[in-house]
Amino acid sequence: LEENKKIHSSKPTHSLEELCKLKNLFPNEIKLLLIKKGGDVIGGSLLFVANKRVAIIFYNMIDYKFAALQVAPIQVIESIKWAHKKNYKFLDFGISHQPKHINPLTPKMSLIKFKEEFGALGSLRLVFNKNLA
Repeated sequence: LEENKKIHSSKPTHSLEELCKLKNLFPNEIKLLLIKKGGDVIGGSLLFVANKRVAIIFYNMIDYKFAALQVAPIQVIESIKWAHKKNYKFLDFGISHQPKHINPLTPKMSLIKFKEEFGALGSLRLVFNKNLA
């Protein structure tokens, strides 16, 4: 996960220690789907169950040496299948912004396009800031 994020000049939201703690606190609400080739992990999706209706693809990462195998789309398809089998009404594909941009909430159009190719629909989350000082 850390190596995957470095390619995009970012860091994971959670440390490995935090993910392990979350998994211990919520053992049935965190799922890891892996893709392997010859016994080696070449990609994975970490899904969080938000509630009875919604699961979230929180991390979708691949080993870029295997990008030509279309690992990322396969993971999304498998995540959709998993969510459907578990009767979730929504599968949240996560955020699609550019955290390193001048305005970190600027949409990342290539990521939005990738998600829309699976039939995903975008929604906006409004952010309000209030200075309490």
